Amino acid sequence: MVLMVIGCGPVRRPPTYVAEMGFAIKQPAPSVQVGADARAVWKAARTVAFSPPKTCAKTQCAGFVARLEQAAMAAGLRVVSWQQLRGHKRSIDYARQHSVDVLFELNQLRFGVPARRLVRRVDAKFFNAASGDAVALGDPTAVARRCIPGMEPALRSDLAIELDLKMSSVRDGRVLWTYRSTRSPLPVRRMVKVRSRYKATSSYRLRNQTQWKIGLGIPSVVLAGLAALTTTMLDGLSGDDMNFPPALYVAEALVLASGIYMLATAKAKAHWGYSTPEQTLCVPGRLVGPRSVTLESTAPAKACDSSCRQQRRLVDRVIAELFARLNALRR
Repeated sequence: MVLMVIGCGPVRRPPTYVAEMGFAIKQPAPSVQVGADARAVWKAARTVAFSPPKTCAKTQCAGFVARLEQAAMAAGLRVVSWQQLRGHKRSIDYARQHSVDVLFELNQLRFGVPARRLVRRVDAKFFNAASGDAVALGDPTAVARRCIPGMEPALRSDLAIELDLKMSSVRDGRVLWTYRSTRSPLPVRRMVKVRSRYKATSSYRLRNQTQWKIGLGIPSVVLAGLAALTTTMLDGLSGDDMNFPPALYVAEALVLASGIYMLATAKAKAHWGYSTPEQTLCVPGRLVGPRSVTLESTAPAKACDSSCRQQRRLVDRVIAELFARLNALRR
Protein backbone atom coordinates (compact mmCIF):
# COMPACT_ATOMS: atom_id res chain seq x y z
CA MET A 1 0.00 0.00 0.00
CA VAL A 2 2.84 2.35 0.86
CA LEU A 3 4.37 1.94 -2.62
CA MET A 4 0.99 2.60 -4.23
CA VAL A 5 0.54 5.79 -2.21
CA ILE A 6 4.02 7.05 -3.07
CA GLY A 7 3.40 6.41 -6.74
CA CYS A 8 0.24 8.50 -6.74
CA GLY A 9 2.15 11.79 -6.72
CA PRO A 10 2.15 13.80 -9.96
CA VAL A 11 4.96 12.94 -12.40
CA ARG A 12 6.63 15.64 -14.49
CA ARG A 13 9.05 15.33 -17.34
CA PRO A 14 12.24 17.34 -17.01
CA PRO A 15 11.56 20.78 -18.48
CA THR A 16 13.38 22.06 -21.55
CA TYR A 17 14.67 25.61 -21.66
CA VAL A 18 15.57 27.71 -24.69
CA ALA A 19 18.37 30.24 -24.98
CA GLU A 20 17.89 32.68 -27.86
CA MET A 21 20.57 35.26 -28.54
CA GLY A 22 20.56 38.03 -31.13
CA PHE A 23 23.78 39.26 -32.69
CA ALA A 24 24.43 42.31 -34.84
CA ILE A 25 27.13 41.99 -37.47
CA LYS A 26 29.92 44.51 -37.17
CA GLN A 27 32.19 44.77 -40.21
CA PRO A 28 33.98 48.10 -40.35
CA ALA A 29 35.25 49.49 -43.62
CA PRO A 30 38.77 48.42 -44.61
CA SER A 31 41.58 50.48 -43.12
CA VAL A 32 43.65 52.09 -45.90
CA GLN A 33 46.79 54.23 -45.61
CA VAL A 34 48.07 55.93 -48.78
CA GLY A 35 51.66 57.14 -49.10
CA ALA A 36 52.78 60.30 -50.91
CA ASP A 37 53.88 58.68 -54.17
CA ALA A 38 51.51 55.71 -54.09
CA ARG A 39 49.33 56.85 -56.97
CA ALA A 40 52.21 57.66 -59.33
CA VAL A 41 54.14 54.44 -58.65
CA TRP A 42 51.07 52.23 -58.87
CA LYS A 43 49.86 53.91 -62.04
CA ALA A 44 53.21 53.28 -63.71
CA ALA A 45 53.49 49.67 -62.48
CA ARG A 46 53.33 46.91 -65.09
CA THR A 47 54.64 43.87 -63.17
CA VAL A 48 53.51 42.85 -59.72
CA ALA A 49 54.03 39.97 -57.31
CA PHE A 50 52.36 38.77 -54.12
CA SER A 51 54.25 37.36 -51.14
CA PRO A 52 52.23 35.35 -48.58
CA PRO A 53 53.25 35.27 -44.91
CA LYS A 54 55.45 32.40 -43.81
CA THR A 55 53.17 31.62 -40.87
CA CYS A 56 50.08 31.06 -42.99
CA ALA A 57 48.60 27.60 -43.61
CA LYS A 58 50.10 26.45 -46.89
CA THR A 59 46.97 25.19 -48.65
CA GLN A 60 44.73 28.14 -47.80
CA CYS A 61 47.36 30.81 -48.42
CA ALA A 62 48.44 29.28 -51.71
CA GLY A 63 44.84 29.23 -52.93
CA PHE A 64 44.19 32.79 -51.81
CA VAL A 65 47.38 34.16 -53.38
CA ALA A 66 46.62 32.29 -56.60
CA ARG A 67 43.26 34.08 -56.73
CA LEU A 68 45.05 37.40 -56.15
CA GLU A 69 47.38 36.67 -59.05
CA GLN A 70 44.44 35.81 -61.30
CA ALA A 71 42.72 39.07 -60.37
CA ALA A 72 45.90 41.03 -61.16
CA MET A 73 46.23 39.33 -64.53
CA ALA A 74 42.57 40.10 -65.27
CA ALA A 75 43.39 43.76 -64.55
CA GLY A 76 46.04 43.70 -67.31
CA LEU A 77 49.14 43.38 -65.13
CA ARG A 78 52.06 41.00 -65.55
CA VAL A 79 52.42 38.73 -62.54
CA VAL A 80 55.48 36.94 -61.14
CA SER A 81 54.45 33.83 -59.23
CA TRP A 82 54.81 33.98 -55.48
CA GLN A 83 56.79 30.73 -55.64
CA GLN A 84 59.61 32.65 -57.37
CA LEU A 85 59.98 34.78 -54.23
CA ARG A 86 60.75 31.91 -51.87
CA GLY A 87 64.23 31.27 -50.51
CA HIS A 88 66.73 32.37 -47.89
CA LYS A 89 66.68 35.99 -49.03
CA ARG A 90 63.95 38.59 -48.62
CA SER A 91 60.96 38.54 -50.96
CA ILE A 92 61.79 42.01 -52.24
CA ASP A 93 65.28 40.88 -53.26
CA TYR A 94 63.80 38.12 -55.44
CA ALA A 95 61.26 40.63 -56.78
CA ARG A 96 64.11 42.88 -58.00
CA GLN A 97 65.72 39.92 -59.76
CA HIS A 98 62.47 39.36 -61.68
CA SER A 99 61.97 43.06 -62.56
CA VAL A 100 58.86 43.46 -60.40
CA ASP A 101 57.64 47.03 -60.08
CA VAL A 102 55.33 46.67 -57.08
CA LEU A 103 55.37 43.97 -54.43
CA PHE A 104 52.35 43.13 -52.29
CA GLU A 105 53.45 41.54 -49.03
CA LEU A 106 50.76 39.86 -46.97
CA ASN A 107 51.59 40.62 -43.35
CA GLN A 108 48.68 38.50 -42.23
CA LEU A 109 46.20 36.23 -43.93
CA ARG A 110 43.98 34.56 -41.40
CA PHE A 111 41.12 32.15 -42.00
CA GLY A 112 38.86 32.06 -38.96
CA VAL A 113 38.41 35.04 -36.68
CA PRO A 114 37.09 35.08 -33.08
CA ALA A 115 33.36 35.72 -33.21
CA ARG A 116 33.59 38.55 -30.67
CA ARG A 117 35.40 40.60 -33.30
CA LEU A 118 32.69 40.02 -35.90
CA VAL A 119 29.46 40.36 -33.95
CA ARG A 120 27.98 42.29 -31.09
CA ARG A 121 25.44 40.69 -28.79
CA VAL A 122 22.23 42.68 -28.88
CA ASP A 123 19.83 40.71 -26.74
CA ALA A 124 19.38 37.42 -24.95
CA LYS A 125 16.12 35.64 -24.13
CA PHE A 126 15.62 32.59 -21.96
CA PHE A 127 12.26 30.84 -21.81
CA ASN A 128 10.49 27.55 -21.21
CA ALA A 129 10.20 25.54 -24.43
CA ALA A 130 6.76 24.14 -23.59
CA SER A 131 4.99 27.26 -22.36
CA GLY A 132 7.05 30.01 -23.96
CA ASP A 133 7.17 31.84 -20.64
CA ALA A 134 10.34 33.66 -19.69
CA VAL A 135 12.36 32.01 -16.94
CA ALA A 136 13.66 33.90 -13.95
CA LEU A 137 17.44 33.92 -13.61
CA GLY A 138 19.48 35.21 -10.72
CA ASP A 139 22.20 36.61 -13.01
CA PRO A 140 21.05 36.73 -16.68
CA THR A 141 24.27 38.48 -17.74
CA ALA A 142 26.45 35.67 -16.42
CA VAL A 143 24.27 33.06 -18.16
CA ALA A 144 24.48 35.01 -21.43
CA ARG A 145 28.28 35.13 -21.20
CA ARG A 146 28.30 31.37 -20.64
CA CYS A 147 26.09 30.82 -23.70
CA ILE A 148 28.19 32.79 -26.19
CA PRO A 149 31.08 30.30 -26.67
CA GLY A 150 28.66 27.48 -27.50
CA MET A 151 26.81 29.63 -30.04
CA GLU A 152 29.87 31.05 -31.79
CA PRO A 153 30.15 28.17 -34.32
CA ALA A 154 26.70 29.04 -35.68
CA LEU A 155 28.01 32.54 -36.47
CA ARG A 156 30.45 30.99 -38.98
CA SER A 157 33.43 32.88 -37.64
CA ASP A 158 35.50 29.90 -38.83
CA LEU A 159 34.92 31.11 -42.41
CA ALA A 160 35.84 34.75 -41.76
CA ILE A 161 38.95 36.19 -43.41
CA GLU A 162 41.38 38.76 -42.06
CA LEU A 163 43.75 40.32 -44.58
CA ASP A 164 46.59 42.71 -43.82
CA LEU A 165 48.96 43.66 -46.65
CA LYS A 166 51.24 46.43 -47.83
CA MET A 167 52.28 47.59 -51.27
CA SER A 168 55.95 48.47 -51.64
CA SER A 169 58.07 49.96 -54.39
CA VAL A 170 60.57 47.28 -55.38
CA ARG A 171 63.06 49.86 -56.68
CA ASP A 172 63.67 51.56 -53.32
CA GLY A 173 61.67 49.45 -50.82
CA ARG A 174 59.36 52.27 -49.75
CA VAL A 175 55.94 51.29 -48.36
CA LEU A 176 53.41 53.04 -50.58
CA TRP A 177 50.07 51.70 -49.45
CA THR A 178 48.63 49.56 -46.62
CA TYR A 179 45.33 47.74 -46.45
CA ARG A 180 43.65 45.88 -43.61
CA SER A 181 40.25 44.20 -43.80
CA THR A 182 38.22 41.67 -41.81
CA ARG A 183 35.25 40.09 -43.52
CA SER A 184 32.63 37.58 -42.37
CA PRO A 185 30.24 35.53 -44.53
CA LEU A 186 27.35 36.83 -42.44
CA PRO A 187 25.18 39.52 -44.04
CA VAL A 188 25.94 43.04 -42.88
CA ARG A 189 23.18 45.12 -41.27
CA ARG A 190 21.22 42.00 -40.39
CA MET A 191 20.36 40.49 -37.04
CA VAL A 192 21.47 36.93 -36.56
CA LYS A 193 19.57 34.90 -33.98
CA VAL A 194 20.94 31.71 -32.56
CA ARG A 195 18.67 29.40 -30.60
CA SER A 196 19.63 26.40 -28.51
CA ARG A 197 17.52 24.03 -26.41
CA TYR A 198 18.68 22.57 -23.10
CA LYS A 199 16.94 19.87 -21.08
CA ALA A 200 16.98 19.93 -17.29
CA THR A 201 18.28 16.86 -15.54
CA SER A 202 16.86 14.95 -12.57
CA SER A 203 19.04 15.44 -9.56
CA TYR A 204 18.34 11.93 -8.19
CA ARG A 205 18.16 13.63 -4.80
CA LEU A 206 14.92 14.42 -3.04
CA ARG A 207 14.37 17.96 -1.94
CA ASN A 208 14.08 18.72 1.79
CA GLN A 209 10.29 18.95 1.86
CA THR A 210 9.96 15.62 0.08
CA GLN A 211 12.50 14.00 2.35
CA TRP A 212 10.76 14.84 5.60
CA LYS A 213 7.33 14.02 4.20
CA ILE A 214 8.41 10.54 3.17
CA GLY A 215 10.55 10.16 6.29
CA LEU A 216 7.57 10.84 8.53
CA GLY A 217 4.83 9.46 6.30
CA ILE A 218 6.13 5.91 5.96
CA PRO A 219 6.70 5.36 9.74
CA SER A 220 3.30 6.91 10.48
CA VAL A 221 1.48 4.58 8.11
CA VAL A 222 3.45 1.56 9.30
CA LEU A 223 2.99 2.30 13.02
CA ALA A 224 -0.70 3.14 12.66
CA GLY A 225 -1.25 0.01 10.60
CA LEU A 226 0.58 -2.17 13.13
CA ALA A 227 -1.34 -0.62 16.02
CA ALA A 228 -4.66 -1.18 14.27
CA LEU A 229 -3.67 -4.77 13.42
CA THR A 230 -2.55 -5.44 17.00
CA THR A 231 -5.75 -4.16 18.58
CA THR A 232 -7.84 -6.14 16.11
CA MET A 233 -5.90 -9.34 16.78
CA LEU A 234 -6.11 -8.90 20.55
CA ASP A 235 -9.84 -8.38 20.33
CA GLY A 236 -10.14 -11.56 18.25
CA LEU A 237 -7.95 -13.70 20.50
CA SER A 238 -9.61 -12.62 23.72
CA GLY A 239 -13.06 -13.55 22.49
CA ASP A 240 -14.60 -10.57 24.16
CA ASP A 241 -14.31 -6.82 24.01
CA MET A 242 -11.08 -5.69 25.69
CA ASN A 243 -12.43 -2.19 25.99
CA PHE A 244 -9.44 -0.31 24.50
CA PRO A 245 -9.73 3.42 25.16
CA PRO A 246 -11.55 5.24 22.34
CA ALA A 247 -8.69 7.70 22.25
CA LEU A 248 -6.43 4.89 20.99
CA TYR A 249 -8.63 4.29 17.97
CA VAL A 250 -8.82 8.02 17.29
CA ALA A 251 -5.01 8.31 17.55
CA GLU A 252 -4.53 5.37 15.18
CA ALA A 253 -6.87 6.95 12.62
CA LEU A 254 -5.20 10.36 12.90
CA VAL A 255 -1.68 8.96 12.57
CA LEU A 256 -2.71 6.81 9.61
CA ALA A 257 -4.49 9.72 7.91
CA SER A 258 -1.56 12.09 8.43
CA GLY A 259 0.88 9.49 7.11
CA ILE A 260 -1.22 8.88 4.00
CA TYR A 261 -1.54 12.63 3.41
CA MET A 262 2.23 13.20 3.69
CA LEU A 263 2.98 10.37 1.26
CA ALA A 264 0.29 11.47 -1.19
CA THR A 265 1.65 15.03 -1.34
CA ALA A 266 5.35 14.15 -1.21
CA LYS A 267 5.82 14.74 -4.94
CA ALA A 268 3.33 17.57 -5.35
CA LYS A 269 4.62 20.64 -7.20
CA ALA A 270 7.63 18.74 -8.51
CA HIS A 271 9.44 18.19 -5.28
CA TRP A 272 11.60 15.69 -7.12
CA GLY A 273 14.77 17.56 -7.92
CA TYR A 274 15.29 18.99 -11.44
CA SER A 275 18.10 21.33 -12.28
CA THR A 276 17.02 24.97 -12.28
CA PRO A 277 17.10 27.10 -15.47
CA GLU A 278 20.31 28.72 -14.24
CA GLN A 279 21.87 25.26 -13.74
CA THR A 280 20.64 24.03 -17.13
CA LEU A 281 21.01 26.77 -19.74
CA CYS A 282 24.20 26.54 -21.82
CA VAL A 283 25.67 23.78 -19.66
CA PRO A 284 27.66 21.14 -21.61
CA GLY A 285 25.88 17.83 -21.86
CA ARG A 286 22.36 19.29 -21.61
CA LEU A 287 22.02 20.54 -25.17
CA VAL A 288 19.11 19.06 -27.11
CA GLY A 289 19.54 18.61 -30.85
CA PRO A 290 22.47 19.47 -33.14
CA ARG A 291 25.10 21.80 -31.80
CA SER A 292 27.71 23.61 -33.85
CA VAL A 293 28.82 23.91 -37.44
CA THR A 294 31.75 21.69 -38.35
CA LEU A 295 34.98 23.61 -38.95
CA GLU A 296 36.25 23.49 -42.50
CA SER A 297 39.34 21.34 -42.97
CA THR A 298 42.44 22.94 -44.43
CA ALA A 299 43.18 19.75 -46.36
CA PRO A 300 42.08 19.70 -50.01
CA ALA A 301 38.72 18.02 -50.37
CA LYS A 302 37.44 15.94 -53.24
CA ALA A 303 34.16 17.82 -53.25
CA CYS A 304 33.31 21.36 -52.19
CA ASP A 305 30.51 21.38 -49.61
CA SER A 306 28.31 24.34 -48.67
CA SER A 307 30.90 25.72 -46.22
CA CYS A 308 33.60 25.48 -48.86
CA ARG A 309 31.46 27.34 -51.42
CA GLN A 310 30.58 29.95 -48.83
CA GLN A 311 34.23 30.64 -48.10
CA ARG A 312 35.10 30.75 -51.82
CA ARG A 313 32.47 33.43 -52.30
CA LEU A 314 33.94 35.33 -49.36
CA VAL A 315 37.47 35.07 -50.84
CA ASP A 316 36.16 36.50 -54.11
CA ARG A 317 34.48 39.30 -52.21
CA VAL A 318 37.62 40.18 -50.23
CA ILE A 319 39.74 40.24 -53.40
CA ALA A 320 37.12 42.28 -55.27
CA GLU A 321 37.14 44.88 -52.50
CA LEU A 322 40.93 45.00 -52.56
CA PHE A 323 41.15 45.58 -56.30
CA ALA A 324 38.35 48.10 -56.19
CA ARG A 325 40.59 50.16 -53.89
CA LEU A 326 43.61 49.59 -56.11
CA ASN A 327 41.69 50.60 -59.25
CA ALA A 328 40.58 53.75 -57.49
CA LEU A 329 44.23 54.45 -56.66
CA ARG A 330 45.22 54.28 -60.34
CA ARG A 331 42.75 56.96 -61.38
